[in-house]
Amino acid sequence: MKQLLTTILIISYWLTPLLSSAQTINDPLYNQQTYLQTVNIPQAWSSESGSSNVTIGVIAPGGVYKDHEDLTSRVTLKYQSAIQGLLPHGTIVAGIAGASTNNSKGIAGINWSSPVYSYDAGKIETFNWQENGFPMSEDFYVLDKSEIANRIHDARSDDVDILMAPITSCRMIKSHLSPVRNSRFIPHLNHRTP
Repeated sequence: MKQLLTTILIISYWLTPLLSSAQTINDPLYNQQTYLQTVNIPQAWSSESGSSNVTIGVIAPGGVYKDHEDLTSRVTLKYQSAIQGLLPHGTIVAGIAGASTNNSKGIAGINWSSPVYSYDAGKIETFNWQENGFPMSEDFYVLDKSEIANRIHDARSDDVDILMAPITSCRMIKSHLSPVRNSRFIPHLNHRTP
């Protein structure tokens, strides 16, 4: 939660000036977004709700799910693998920063106008082990630390103004018998991993 609030504070600082009168929002989950009130975002919307000239970039394992109802008109997949959007963290951060607002769907994004670029920084790793004498194999979709610098370079080349990297060690487990698109994901938060 502390990491999420820090991300929101940084986004709000760069995207909107803090002013004093509020807008009426019709997104059904808006009332549950108490973090927006904590950093005075509703008051800021009275004067500034974002700009289409400010580009937001999100680097995350799996990138951002482009077909999410609150993001579909805003997200451009700049560097993406076949895992696109299956891990939720990049999509959540993109939604907080730039979900379509006042569309009577989902949540309200801080910035109502900016394009959001998605950069995937993950890879599939296969882990093998023995269980009851039988060889086992599972594929995990993990953060590819070597790709983070490449995606930052890509974002700079794309003239991204605000770059967010909500990096966690989420893992997506998939059966070695099933295709990636039928995978299930399990968030695995371990911030002490070297």
